[in-house]
Amino acid sequence: MDMSNVTNSLVQSQLANAALYQQINTKVAAKAMDIAKVQGEAAISLLDSAAQIAKAANTEKPTLTLGALASGLGQNLDVCG
Repeated sequence: MDMSNVTNSLVQSQLANAALYQQINTKVAAKAMDIAKVQGEAAISLLDSAAQIAKAANTEKPTLTLGALASGLGQNLDVCG
């Protein structure tokens, strides 16, 4: 049995595995970046909506906090009396 062929096959197999792992890691990183982009866009949309609500709110009424606007908590809270 020729050992050089075994060694070459082993090296080629390891290189193929390394290339496959590289491709998988690249795709996972790209997916993570896509998810982060979507989450960032959602956060910006939420902040824009909160700003529009705050601008449209009557100035005589107390302005709700961003947390209250985002969660819906405090909508029925009587803070005036």
